[in-house]
Amino acid sequence: MVDTSGNLSDSPYDNIPPTQIQRQHFYALYTFHSTRSKPRKCQEKSEAAVEDQEKGDDDIEELSLSIVATDLNAGIEIELRKCLVQRLSKGVDCIGSGNVVSLTSSENSDFPSVCYYCLWKSDSNPACKSTPVLPPSPKSRTTSTGDYLVCFLFSQEDSLEHFRVDLDDYSGGVLQYLDAEITKVTDKNSKLSQIDTCVKDYLEAWPVIAMDYLCRCIDVLHDSIHHLIYCALLGIQLEINGGSEQLRKDIQNFIRSCTLDGISNLHSSCNMSSSGDSWQTLDVQPVLHTGTSTANYPAKGEKESSKTICLTIDQGKSFKFEPDESCRFCKDWAEKLINSDRHNALCLKVTIDSYKLQCIQDINTLNRFLKLAENDHYALYRAYMFLKYSGYTNILLKYCQLLDLKSDDKDALAVLKEFIQETEEMSQTMS
Repeated sequence: MVDTSGNLSDSPYDNIPPTQIQRQHFYALYTFHSTRSKPRKCQEKSEAAVEDQEKGDDDIEELSLSIVATDLNAGIEIELRKCLVQRLSKGVDCIGSGNVVSLTSSENSDFPSVCYYCLWKSDSNPACKSTPVLPPSPKSRTTSTGDYLVCFLFSQEDSLEHFRVDLDDYSGGVLQYLDAEITKVTDKNSKLSQIDTCVKDYLEAWPVIAMDYLCRCIDVLHDSIHHLIYCALLGIQLEINGGSEQLRKDIQNFIRSCTLDGISNLHSSCNMSSSGDSWQTLDVQPVLHTGTSTANYPAKGEKESSKTICLTIDQGKSFKFEPDESCRFCKDWAEKLINSDRHNALCLKVTIDSYKLQCIQDINTLNRFLKLAENDHYALYRAYMFLKYSGYTNILLKYCQLLDLKSDDKDALAVLKEFIQETEEMSQTMS
């Protein structure tokens, strides 16, 4: 049992107004209209001739963005809109999955350096990620969409790419407020010109909710954060008793940020693609129990872990994890986070992503040893020594089991696991 006392109310966690954060972030919300039509023929032609020419004609696509809400000044907003129209004119395949682009302006030094933008249908569910925005319809002459484009801007380079999953979730959350606003509009032809204050407040708070949860979790849990990392890597159930709803959401987001799910985007964002390591898509997600409500993350090819770690928050004054289960690798990871800039969400996320990449490299190293063991028995011993000094043997073995191994590799892995188990039992007997 880990019992760590700390006044949770002393941390800058509860009710953080966006104005307390240094002003380096902005937002913009647009209505997005895209019309696709075929050019009309001015002269009468035979039906066959028209059909042949229509096959060779490209659809004419017209895009328009209308500002709904923003905290950018007029000059920067106009430049941003031009940039977005240019990018969207190249094609939009799906909604609910945002993009991050760098922005430059030779005329305005205050222009934000990076922009995240995501397109949402007004009636879409954030859980739906693959609805076409412009469905192909060769027979129809005109198709049109009326959707929302959510933009978040930041003044720090190479920042928002690390938080793209969090921003996808947060940008989709604005739809609940927009839908409520639309129901107030009685005239169907009236524009969405008066946005409820909750929409602006929601958009303005995007870095506080979508990024700073890392800072808040570390401020609250301190070095005990290694338990969350352990749950994330092994897919262990976490039961949370007590604490505010926002704290539980922050913990859930922190655990998700430490999982290896969606790891394929990290090579480019961390500039480590030269490592040469390949990666198979594996989904080992924890199950989070928060009192009476439960948020489940299904695991592919894996049953839910029977283990459970319980986090109890006692009246906002102390917390404890039970049982005290973790590993040296997760503790080193947590120590690195504690000793870094704890109030810089980007710094924390870069550290998390670097450790996740180390996990990938270690898993691939172990996988190579298993492949070599077919013809080189010494490779199996090297695999054992590698696991022994890794600090997270059980985690590496778990992920190797999920790899698409050949039968010989599976046999080598089984022998390795059996030897490790016998060695551990012998050590316990001698102690």
